[in-house]
Amino acid sequence: MSNYANYPPTYRTREVQPVYIAVQAGECFSIVGLSGSGKSNLMGFLEHHLNQPGQGGQVRYRLVDCNRLLKPSTEALFALLEEALRADLPDLPPETSGSWAEAERAVSRSLQTTPGLCLLLDRFDALNAPGSSPSVLEAMYSGLRALRDAHKYALTFVTATRRPPDPHSELAELFFAHTTWLGP
Repeated sequence: MSNYANYPPTYRTREVQPVYIAVQAGECFSIVGLSGSGKSNLMGFLEHHLNQPGQGGQVRYRLVDCNRLLKPSTEALFALLEEALRADLPDLPPETSGSWAEAERAVSRSLQTTPGLCLLLDRFDALNAPGSSPSVLEAMYSGLRALRDAHKYALTFVTATRRPPDPHSELAELFFAHTTWLGP
């Protein structure tokens, strides 16, 4: 049983409702807050609460904890995405390839069983760790954008970060209309 089952259904309603509305409309959402403001708790609650029958509409929510990245690379990111989708696709091989093509296949297969899929990318700024090269970061962003473009409105992202998205990145325009600051 998840720890989030103990959270009241009204937990952070002011923050949950706009995320829910945006995702149901096929839009992406960015949650920004200082360390300790509760971003990870909110992301875990979204996955647990909105996957309950009658709560999440036509969308399945899957948490992707970027704290678990072994290194900031496209392969590590796509392997983490595949791993997050394994709950929906038990017949996926236990090893992950970490390729964009395999992540795209996993997303496509997941979308065969539900009209919508929302990837909750917690600690998304871990992709931009010290020492990350700008070209690697841009490749990760481009890969995520390509996944989104291949499944427009069916695949959405909710990111949790300490800073707003870089307005010049490939992903930024997905979040311009839906960014909120999380207080403690």
